[in-house]
Amino acid sequence: MNNIENHTSIVKLSPELILQVVLFLEPKAVVELGLTCHQFADFLFDKKTGIVFRRLVERDFGINYKLPNNDDEQGETWPSFYKDLYTHRDILSSYCCCHLSRLPDEPSETKRVLYRKFQEHSFPCDFCHHQTADYLNLSLESNVMACRSCLIERDDTFPVQLENSTSKLWCFQCKRELGGDGVNKNEVYRANGYMEKLDMEPSLDRRRKAEHMLYIQELRREDMSIRHFLLEKNWARAWMMFRTREGSSLPGKISNQKLARSNGSLNPGIRLPNDKYRPAPETSADIISEHLWSYLSKAYGVQGRAYSEDDMQYPEYARLRAYIDDFKKSILAYP
Repeated sequence: MNNIENHTSIVKLSPELILQVVLFLEPKAVVELGLTCHQFADFLFDKKTGIVFRRLVERDFGINYKLPNNDDEQGETWPSFYKDLYTHRDILSSYCCCHLSRLPDEPSETKRVLYRKFQEHSFPCDFCHHQTADYLNLSLESNVMACRSCLIERDDTFPVQLENSTSKLWCFQCKRELGGDGVNKNEVYRANGYMEKLDMEPSLDRRRKAEHMLYIQELRREDMSIRHFLLEKNWARAWMMFRTREGSSLPGKISNQKLARSNGSLNPGIRLPNDKYRPAPETSADIISEHLWSYLSKAYGVQGRAYSEDDMQYPEYARLRAYIDDFKKSILAYP
């Protein structure tokens, strides 16, 4: 667009402004605009960047992925991809999944850890706790493993899940396996590419950094209405060493049996912190959110039971309940 002649007012606009104008137009109007002069044609149908039709594909179909143009000559331009999607618009959910666009380009290392654990062990459904989990949530905000029945019944299910039995991606909105036969080649590229990255060789260094970010997110979490769990103190220290010291080894299973009485119930005599941000070295356990516990319990396993605030309902746990309540209220003391 730098060589556009200044003979009309619209061509005096910068490429960025013209792009914003184009995004208000219908596809037919965009094509007609491109036919008015060579300058507009070069900009709108640019095969190298495809910026205009890339944005139009995302606007009209919710898709932000495509095979690279130079990928063994299988790639297509963004204008041709738009035309292909428009042709199949009535069967788009079975032809090219828009929900794949919600996956990050690179899976987090914590998601890779859970994927490997999911292949090695069976886990109960995080919702019903009765059925075996069939799917791993691939959202960045969740590490839930759930059975098919619960995912179908819930309204807040993240569309793209990893099916454990097949190690394939499944979309609960499109109601089909992703990247299979008969679908658009761009979907196959996106689904296979994500799975290849998910299946990368493990790296302790990447895991150390990723889990430290989880801890930082836990510190920043202000929603104290969610359920909280107890994490045995010595194990929490070992995990801190792994996160913060290069060369430290992975801790073993979470040693929650140290928080139990001989009958397996939670020991009411343990000590808990009453402030989220103040160190409490003399306590028996740390208090963590359900989100962090969901990851740690799956990634490391648990010796003994999981203990949450739900286990503190009897009068003998009144003191521990007070610790939990003070812990949740403590964030109000910090600006």
